[in-house]
Amino acid sequence: MNATRNIWLMGWVSFFTDLATAMIKPIIPVYVVLILQEGVDKLGMVVAISTFISFALRWLGGWLSDVYGRSKPFLILGYGLSALTKPLFGFAASWQMVAFLSATERLGKAIRAASKDKLISLSSNSKKQGRAFGLHKTLDISGEVIGALVAFMILYTFGKSEYWVREIFYWTALPSVLSVLLLIFFVKEVKGEDQKSAVDKTVSIKNIFTPRLKLKLMLFFAASFLMVSESFMLIRAHEAGIMVTFLPLLLVAGTLSQALLSYFTGKSADDHGDEKVLLAGVFSGFISLLLLTSGQHDLVAMSFVFQGIFMVTTINAIRMRLGKFKQAKGKIYGWFYAVNAIVTSSAALLTGWLWDKLGGTDTLIIFTIIYAISLMIYMVGRNKCKEFY
Repeated sequence: MNATRNIWLMGWVSFFTDLATAMIKPIIPVYVVLILQEGVDKLGMVVAISTFISFALRWLGGWLSDVYGRSKPFLILGYGLSALTKPLFGFAASWQMVAFLSATERLGKAIRAASKDKLISLSSNSKKQGRAFGLHKTLDISGEVIGALVAFMILYTFGKSEYWVREIFYWTALPSVLSVLLLIFFVKEVKGEDQKSAVDKTVSIKNIFTPRLKLKLMLFFAASFLMVSESFMLIRAHEAGIMVTFLPLLLVAGTLSQALLSYFTGKSADDHGDEKVLLAGVFSGFISLLLLTSGQHDLVAMSFVFQGIFMVTTINAIRMRLGKFKQAKGKIYGWFYAVNAIVTSSAALLTGWLWDKLGGTDTLIIFTIIYAISLMIYMVGRNKCKEFY
């Protein structure tokens, strides 16, 4: 088997899947709030449920892949579930149905995520892991950009009526099916070394995390909680006067900033340490919140760029730092994703509730103030904690 060919094929599988995902990503908030005429609090529930499912269950696919020594069956299940679900959004007539479909689609991502990374890793040379994941990520993000542009072109050309919004959901069937066919017939299974102990039960998370690392994680989770999700950012953009037709382009801006900085931030973390990259990301998130709070359409549009920087820098810095541990990596990453699921899903619920009761501006002001306080607490506390690797 040509390992490079397998990595390219997995890249194209992700390309078509993320193309379909990006077609509906900017549409779902509009669909819930403007077409189904539901409150922003209901959108918060949709985001909370889907986010929790996406992160909380990612350990499951990886654990099963380790136990059975195979990746492809879980990839087919995960990608297949997402492919089946996306077109069904077009038939949803209530926010509850949108929440159910969003959760099911994200369950597909949860099942495939760890198995996908494992297969890419096994398909590449041990000294070229970074190149392998870099190639895959490039195709992944390219699919997101093109998908958002497709959604924009459809809305721009045919209008933003309910009919065409539903049509976008239906059209996701084409790239979704292509991704699953590529996976089934062309991607090859690669088996790694036998791992009889998929989870090391002898290692305590509490004992191996240093005080400085705990402080970093607290800052990351606080920032993730307060940095509103893209769904609410899109609602804010619409409130600021940006037409529904142009909302997908805002996601393109954020995605492109991630694509352009992904390799650079990884290299910077290697050369200068993960803390500097983490802080740069957290500061970018603060700028994004300030721009969102302004309510001016040009500044709100710029907030998506800084949100993209926040996303790519903070998560890469934390993943790199956790990757320094030599043992129980599955347990450590599983813990991280589980906590992140609780944090981000509860944040979505609170954001939706506050937005519905207080409005977008007051909600963002509250979050921005607490965000600044969290950052100051970290800057004071970091000097009192020593870092040990």
